[in-house]
Amino acid sequence: MNDEKIREVLDLYRRHLDAQGIGPPPCLPWSIIDEYPCAVLDTARAELIEPQLRLLVRSLRDIFRENGVRPARFDLEARTTARQAVLGHCCQMLDPILAFLDEGRTDKALRWYGFAYGCLYVTNRPAGRKPELLAACRLVLDDAGLLLDEGDRANSFVALGFCQGCFFAVGEFSIGEMAAHNRPAGPAAAPA
Repeated sequence: MNDEKIREVLDLYRRHLDAQGIGPPPCLPWSIIDEYPCAVLDTARAELIEPQLRLLVRSLRDIFRENGVRPARFDLEARTTARQAVLGHCCQMLDPILAFLDEGRTDKALRWYGFAYGCLYVTNRPAGRKPELLAACRLVLDDAGLLLDEGDRANSFVALGFCQGCFFAVGEFSIGEMAAHNRPAGPAAAPA
């Protein structure tokens, strides 16, 4: 994804939330921002991004293992809020994230990590907090744009992935719908 495409996807999600009357909250409760995703990577030294991400993926793998979550394939066109289905899908994403890093596809690896983290974030919250979670997501969308403006592509990808993970885990979009959002326009576009 290039910067223009990232902005296009961020704007699509902002408009989607705006249409529902969901803007960024003026002040988030600490329960929402205690695990704020946008500062997870130290991007001051580019050569440290990949080792940090590998460590974070290992941490997610440990969390899933400790909680009995097993990798599971998921219908990419379905929407669900079932905790085990959401987390099982995220667990099966971990090996591909590492493969993306091996292939030099760091941007996609960062977005997928953010997605898994966003799903974990939502599933660790009490049920019935969808409006509050979407409001927090709206704030992160705005921050993703600011990060991109500041040249911090790595954390803008994590933030975008986080929001997409939140959207998936609350049943707002299917994975297939979001994959379509990420694809470049045009008939010869490669998969995002």
